[in-house]
Amino acid sequence: MTRLFTKFHWGLLFAPALLLVPSQVFAEKIYTPTELKKELPKLINKKIRVDAKFYEIWGEPQSRYVKVLLEPELKFYLPNQTVAIRKSLDKGLDVKGQKLTEKSSNVIITAKIYPPRNGPSPFLFLISIEKTDDDETRFSKQLTTVINADAKNITARLNVTFRARNWARVYNNKSLKDWAVDQDRGTLELNATLLKSKDSKGWIELADKYDSILQDRPGAISLLDGAYEKEKDKAFRDALSKKLESIEAYYYNGQWVGFRDYKAMEGFIERLQGRKKIWIKKERAEFEDVINKDRKRSFPFIIKADQTYMADALKGRISKGMRPFQLVKLKWNGKELGFPDHVDRSRINVGVNTRIYDQWIFNNGQRFYFVDGHLFSWPDAKTPYPKK
Repeated sequence: MTRLFTKFHWGLLFAPALLLVPSQVFAEKIYTPTELKKELPKLINKKIRVDAKFYEIWGEPQSRYVKVLLEPELKFYLPNQTVAIRKSLDKGLDVKGQKLTEKSSNVIITAKIYPPRNGPSPFLFLISIEKTDDDETRFSKQLTTVINADAKNITARLNVTFRARNWARVYNNKSLKDWAVDQDRGTLELNATLLKSKDSKGWIELADKYDSILQDRPGAISLLDGAYEKEKDKAFRDALSKKLESIEAYYYNGQWVGFRDYKAMEGFIERLQGRKKIWIKKERAEFEDVINKDRKRSFPFIIKADQTYMADALKGRISKGMRPFQLVKLKWNGKELGFPDHVDRSRINVGVNTRIYDQWIFNNGQRFYFVDGHLFSWPDAKTPYPKK
């Protein structure tokens, strides 16, 4: 506490009894914490109003203080010596009898700043604390005012949500952050409807907002892809193509897609290998999953006689333990299964032994897996490949 007072030069004064001053008397500027710190030297002997977050009632009954959080690292204390203020605060109420919620309620602090007495710190003399709207209600009202004045004023709408996102960051309010993101998305969607089809600069600036404000790179790419497809003007398309390439978009199968979507369309998935993420084919991913599951097996397969497997194959019965030459003879949908269209192989050390795994894939999606030359798994063609 001593360090805070030394750093920010805030003094405490035990105040005599004062009349509570109605908030409308102070119609002048309401300071943000940053503005208050910056303009403090100019505010000596003046009454001020500060927009803050109520933190808690603190101190012994005979010397109550109000702890107010103005910034994440700054908590300073305001004396409350008037009988009315003390009684209301001891009950957790503001000057109007509204319930104050610790670490949550927004408040307006009305106070007067006096010159320093015995040191460099000015005295901050508390007059009242008045609860205001909660975070979401506060910014919703501001946004409604802007929309009522001019619903198409994109800049004004974004300014409100910009302040809301900063407030959410300072006070770690996830609900408010989510609200701001939803409002920003609606505003940017409105912005898209107001743009002219050939306004390449406008579309690019809007895509930048999707990227920077919403942190939505896929949304920015989708936005520009839609504009690209609708407008056939070459200069317009060239400008958008250049922008899309700069944000790692690829023109694939007649559309612009992000890098992740491009890899997914190519049949790749991203996996962690050691401490590094790599892209591998979905077929290889399933192969690795099958191997990892089987390598935990500590007992050998029970292998039947070759003639038994061949008899099963000719009758269309698939059995664990079949060899590849028996599987190709398997009656499958009325004809011999035949040889696969794709084959992969891995050698894996299991203890002191080495197991050899084979993957067979047919163009119809059917897969078969062998270990040391014996069939042990055959996912149905409709079984989806891993997605991660």
